[in-house]
Amino acid sequence: MKSFCLYFPVLLTSFFLLSTSSVFGGILILNGLSHIHEGQEGQTLKGQIVVRNAQSTEQDVKLYLRDYYFNANGESFFPEIATQPRSNAKWIDVSETYVTLNPMEERTIDYEISIPNGVEMDGTFWSVILVEGIVPPDPNMIERGLQVNTVMRYAVQVVTNLGETGSKELQFTNYDVEKKEDATSLLIEVENTGERLLIPELQVELYDASGSKIGIYNGGKKKLYPNTSQKFAIPIQDIPEGTYQALVLADSPDADIFGANLTVELE
Repeated sequence: MKSFCLYFPVLLTSFFLLSTSSVFGGILILNGLSHIHEGQEGQTLKGQIVVRNAQSTEQDVKLYLRDYYFNANGESFFPEIATQPRSNAKWIDVSETYVTLNPMEERTIDYEISIPNGVEMDGTFWSVILVEGIVPPDPNMIERGLQVNTVMRYAVQVVTNLGETGSKELQFTNYDVEKKEDATSLLIEVENTGERLLIPELQVELYDASGSKIGIYNGGKKKLYPNTSQKFAIPIQDIPEGTYQALVLADSPDADIFGANLTVELE
């Protein structure tokens, strides 16, 4: 009788954290996950990432670069560097790419952005520095033939605005009404069709058939890089069924206000 051995591959599950700092895998980013720099061609800019080991044992951490983009479907992508037309990853030099932190140690990791001369496009360029706590393999799990590691990564967005250059344009590309139990939301998709990073705040003014204002509803702020899109969910509660006119306004601090008129059917 023949005998067979079964080998199971290591399963690696990754989560990219893009909004707020928290402790995952024993590490904490102390100075934010979005670093915006202003510079000119030929200039060298400096930045820092402050990392803390929040556990009582040593923690190995590696840092590496990726491109980054996202869409209104909620999908985020982290391809290899310099695959996106507005990637600044090749401009960035990270001082340390592998560090070992003692228990509760805090470390400042420097990086430099060297903006080349002859940049062919105006506006905003960006990528991310991934900061990953390395989880050592569990010998007991290896002996059993199966190991499952959950690897948590911070994605620190490093943004370079090339002076004041770059057009600022937004488009409202789609909208829908979403009903979930007792909650009703107006879903509006917005795309940055310009050349510069915008962080618009969305607001909706709703009017009934007689032209009377029903209310003003806020959709919050979201970051939009050039050629990326976001979906805003604006709660519109306790409104009777009917047809309404909506004035949608996207206000970005460093750009004009963008607007659109929509007809909204509530059933």
